[in-house]
Amino acid sequence: METASDSTESFGPNWIRVALLVVAALVGYAFGQDLDPSHASIPGWAVSLAKAVMVAVPAVLLCWLLSVRLSVDPVGLHYRSLFGHADMRWDEVDELYAGAVTTLLYGIIPVGTRYRFKLKSGTSTEQRLEKTRYIGKVQFTTTATKNGTPARQLSFGSRFFRADRIGELLNEFTFPPLWRKATQQYNDGRELSFGDFRINRFGVKIDLLGLFPELSKPIPWANVRSNVVEKGSFMLIYDATDATGTTKTYTAKRDVAQIANFRVMMALLQQVKPQYAPSGYPAGKST
Repeated sequence: METASDSTESFGPNWIRVALLVVAALVGYAFGQDLDPSHASIPGWAVSLAKAVMVAVPAVLLCWLLSVRLSVDPVGLHYRSLFGHADMRWDEVDELYAGAVTTLLYGIIPVGTRYRFKLKSGTSTEQRLEKTRYIGKVQFTTTATKNGTPARQLSFGSRFFRADRIGELLNEFTFPPLWRKATQQYNDGRELSFGDFRINRFGVKIDLLGLFPELSKPIPWANVRSNVVEKGSFMLIYDATDATGTTKTYTAKRDVAQIANFRVMMALLQQVKPQYAPSGYPAGKST
């Protein structure tokens, strides 16, 4: 029988970043050698300090980067570096943020992709705070969401080599437990929070920077037209009636990296509105 240790994948530092830090340290050393305290407009001790900083900063970052290690198995992930270590089981994860942004030269030539991952465990219940202010006789009501503070949080990304594979594993292992929690809450009639998007049986709410909560009433499922995932962004396209009674089409756009449990949200949207699932997007199994 296969054990967790048999299926563990390990990841080391991003060697491109290691090379860049080595170059930065060498350039700092060469530049520092050319500094002549006798011709400087600052004290000699300041020149010596500048020389040390130009070499020490990239050197310390290099030592830290060479020490980072990440291992992923069906039970959880294990992270360690020069400054400590951390572990988290998949069934402990409450929120997963994952994003990838590709940099294009002249808009067409890919020169690199930057990855960002963040996992939160033990997130306490969030609180919605409302305040009423008066300007003259006009009343303004604002609402804000105070996010729960996670008991533990792990953040990392392109510091590791093969970060794209790390993203695949994070989505693969966190999806089943997060999906079970989400479907249970949805079936119980509770509201699910995915960053600025909130989903319940009645429709989708979009957070409008906490201003005027009456404007963030649920968009009925019948008014949700489609959704698109493109260039690291998620777009929800929906119909709404403006103050004049005219129905118009609107688009709400957010970065995928800012949406908690993005794949779970996509699977839920696909289940509720299967005809509008984005073409080619692997929402994952919902069984």
